[in-house]
Amino acid sequence: ILVSKREDIIIAVADNFGNLEKYKEKAADDIREYIVPNRDEIISLLDCNCVYYDAYVSRSYIIYKDKAYADEIFCLFKKIWQNREVLLIEGKTAKIGVGNDLFHGAKRIERMECPTKNAWDVYEDILKTVEEKASRDTLICISLGPTATVLAYDLALVGYQALDIGQLDNEYEW
Repeated sequence: ILVSKREDIIIAVADNFGNLEKYKEKAADDIREYIVPNRDEIISLLDCNCVYYDAYVSRSYIIYKDKAYADEIFCLFKKIWQNREVLLIEGKTAKIGVGNDLFHGAKRIERMECPTKNAWDVYEDILKTVEEKASRDTLICISLGPTATVLAYDLALVGYQALDIGQLDNEYEW
């Protein structure tokens, strides 16, 4: 996925390579703990001529010192699914958007529950079920750990609009 050159697919990476002053100290320390021993390997996978988007777009609140943009980012996300049919793919206990208004404005929401852990073990079944369940006009929002990224990519390859929304619902709750 990281080396995909498709113009119809947005690839995002975490903004962990420069100044970490915008992050809370705990978040910055966690980033350093991961990046320092892996920096060269990670950078070797990136294409300097490619534009990458920020994977932290769905983590717009908890890791940042300044939360001024969080409300704006949530409003922009809400515009994506405004008046759209949405298929939420989530772990069995996630209940994304339940108890808040994150998905208010969507025309219709359908849920597809997947295993809370090890969703990758049933990846092919998940992919097949989504393709049977969703129309090409359905916006597919996925919160399913690492499986979400691959699923969003594979669905985009066959013509669906799919988003790995990560922990967006948790961030919105916070």
